[in-house]
Amino acid sequence: MFVGRGWSDPLAVGRRLLFVLGGLLVLVATLTATGLAVIGGSGAVLGLLVGFARWIAIAYPLTVQGWSTVPGQVVIDIPWLLLAGVAVLVPLLAVVVTGLAVRSRLPMSRRLT
Repeated sequence: MFVGRGWSDPLAVGRRLLFVLGGLLVLVATLTATGLAVIGGSGAVLGLLVGFARWIAIAYPLTVQGWSTVPGQVVIDIPWLLLAGVAVLVPLLAVVVTGLAVRSRLPMSRRLT
């Protein structure tokens, strides 16, 4: 007498391993993209801070009103909206362009049969 135990797949372990490896590759790629976005954002903020220091160093002598021993009124107008846009939009644009330019799927290869 023969009792069937249901359908068995001899390649189930191999398929599960491939699914796990594929999931790990997607996870690593996602974390890499996130890390690069953080690095880009940090670089934009650091660039703004360094540029801000240079801007103050240049703007102060050009806008001082009076050259006596007592410094005069300095006129400095900071474009906060533009600076915030540069700090947020430039890294975001880089992430979007990179996401659109990089292929997300591998090309299908032809079968030998």
